[in-house]
Amino acid sequence: YIVSKTNGICAFPGCKKQAEILHHMERFAITKNHDPEKIAPLCEAHERIAHEGLIENENEEPICWSTRQNPDMTDYKYFIDRMVAGHRAK
Repeated sequence: YIVSKTNGICAFPGCKKQAEILHHMERFAITKNHDPEKIAPLCEAHERIAHEGLIENENEEPICWSTRQNPDMTDYKYFIDRMVAGHRAK
């Protein structure tokens, strides 16, 4: 269902790459929820951008997304993403 919403293409506006990763717009580490309306199919590059905190309006539909120059270090997602990245590096 999630991949079919974008015909298998990355949900980031303007991207034409194949979706490779199902991205939780609301971090699973916090919500423990796999709500299909809050999961977006992304290419690997845009999934990395999301976890670097560089997507503006990530809580909205992907059509509203844009990139930002610097992460919002006050966003709880940024904090969680840094913790997960540290865990993965171990």
